Amino acid sequence: MQYFDTHIHLQDFENSDKAIAEAVASGVKRVINVCSRHDDFQKIYNLCEKNKTLIVPAYGFHPWYVKGCGEKEIFELENVLIQNPDALLGECGLDGFKPEFSEQIKIFEAQLFLAQKYKRPMVIHAVKATEWFQNNWKKLPQKFVFHSYVGSKEFLKQVLDHGGYIGFNASVFRAKTRDEIINYVPENRILAETDAPYQAFNRNEKNFPAAIEEIVKKIADIRQENMEKFAEVLYKNSEEFIK
Repeated sequence: MQYFDTHIHLQDFENSDKAIAEAVASGVKRVINVCSRHDDFQKIYNLCEKNKTLIVPAYGFHPWYVKGCGEKEIFELENVLIQNPDALLGECGLDGFKPEFSEQIKIFEAQLFLAQKYKRPMVIHAVKATEWFQNNWKKLPQKFVFHSYVGSKEFLKQVLDHGGYIGFNASVFRAKTRDEIINYVPENRILAETDAPYQAFNRNEKNFPAAIEEIVKKIADIRQENMEKFAEVLYKNSEEFIK
C-alpha cells in the first residue's frame, strides 16, 4: 500500500532526513509539507529541492504566529507562490484560543485573497472560529481542507456543503464523536495526515511519519472499509486535492 500524508511539518524535526526515511519506509509516497511562519520558507524550499517527487510544499502563516506579520511578509508570501506554481497555501486560519484574533483575521484574509488570485488549494487551521467561517464561506478558494478536524457534525456539514475536504489525524480518535464525524464524511472528501511531529496518539508523545499507516487503518476500521481499498481512495483524494 502507498500513502499520501497531507499534513506534516518536516522542517520541525531535529533530523528531517531521518523523518523522511521513516516515512518512505512506511509506504509514504507523497506528503504536503506545511509552513507555519516566515522562517520556514527557505527550510521547506531546501527540503523540496532534495525530495522533489516526495514533497508538495505549502507556504503560509499559521494563526499562532501572525504577531508582527504585515504587508512585507504577505508580499514575500506572494512572491514565493509565484516562484513555486505547484505550491499550496497554508497552514493558515484562525484560532479563537490564541490572542490577536483581529490580527489573525487580517492576515488570514490576505492569504485567502492570494489563494483565490493564484488558484491554490488551502490548508486551514480552524479552532473556535465557527462564527467567522459561517459568515465568510465565499472568501474561501475553490479547494480547501479543514485539517485535524475534531469539531461538531453540524459545522462539518457546512464545510462539506461548501466543497471542503476534511483531514483526519490521530487527534480525532480522542474525540467523543469520532465515529459519527468519521462516518459522516463522503468517501471522496477524506484526507489522512499525521501532523507530525505533533498530534500524536498519546498527548504526551511526539508523532512520527510512520503513524500514517495506523491512522488510515483506524479510519478504515471505523468506516468498516477494506484497508487496502480505502488507502487507494485516500491517495486518489489527495492527488485530486493538490491539483
